[in-house]
Amino acid sequence: MLAFVGNLYGHETAGSIKLHDFGYAIGLFTLGLIATVVASICAYFNFLTSQRRLTDSFTFLKMRSVTGMATPDYAGNWTRISATVLVIASLMSFVGGVAYVVRILWSY
Repeated sequence: MLAFVGNLYGHETAGSIKLHDFGYAIGLFTLGLIATVVASICAYFNFLTSQRRLTDSFTFLKMRSVTGMATPDYAGNWTRISATVLVIASLMSFVGGVAYVVRILWSY
């Protein structure tokens, strides 16, 4: 986004467009980046949880085959749902930022 704005200011057609016009779009892109980083952290914890459950299932394989029950995985479900919501929020933020920039450029 910053490279795009810099390129726009490098041409003489950008006389009426100001940097503060892109503030909302830059904010949306920043929120999208933050959501992506937090989604990656959630995915990491989800991976750790799944690896722990896999190790536990091999450790207690005989006991699980007798009982036929597995322990619920609340942490894995929470991180998976959180990562999914954050990825969708990141994509929507990106689309909103692009739509805002297109609207700015078409108005000039």
